[in-house]
Amino acid sequence: MPHQRISCHLQKNQKQHIYEVFECNNKREVPGSSLTRICCIDFETANSYRCSACSVGIAIIENGKIIRSEGKLIKPHEQYKTFYPRNIEVHGIHPRNVFFAPEFDEIASWLFEAMDSALVVAHNAAFDISVLQKVCELYDIDYPPITYFCTYLAAKRVWKNASSYKLDALCARIGYHFKHHNAGADAKAAGVLLLKMMKEMDSVSPFELASKINMTLGELDGDIHIKCFLDKF
Repeated sequence: MPHQRISCHLQKNQKQHIYEVFECNNKREVPGSSLTRICCIDFETANSYRCSACSVGIAIIENGKIIRSEGKLIKPHEQYKTFYPRNIEVHGIHPRNVFFAPEFDEIASWLFEAMDSALVVAHNAAFDISVLQKVCELYDIDYPPITYFCTYLAAKRVWKNASSYKLDALCARIGYHFKHHNAGADAKAAGVLLLKMMKEMDSVSPFELASKINMTLGELDGDIHIKCFLDKF
């Protein structure tokens, strides 16, 4: 069926791109940090096509605490509705589970509202951001301009001797257990990892953490995409 184009732009003037750390009465303060929101996201797909999103999860962090986590099933677009056995084995979602679920264009506004004025965080963000791009392009939706942080890359600098940088392995390392490949649980786990890394690196914000580990945050704005990456020290 035809899909109506949706425009969901974030207000750029609400995004906090640069944080300066000051010493004030021996206590570090970050201008605007009290207003900082973080939205952790995670996608699962039905097959190897990035536009075959079948589930999405979010976890909202405010004032250093996870205040909400939620996941939604998504019915993949008709052109990409085939579920590969390997994908089902990973996330356990079957075609019957999404038969009555909304398609992405029906839940896009919910997702964009959660991301509004927030730093977006994901574990292996290259995957989740590409899913967001591809599924928005499929439905002819204007995806919002975002700044994003990859906990997978950050962990490589914070825990240099870890035996694995998979989400479940890193969470087990810090004593946090969850249902892996459940989108809502994965999004929350990424938030748990972020907060743990901030604590270990004595950072008051993800921006300060990124600065300390020499990581460039990703930027997505229309046709412009600067990927999140680790700089050389």
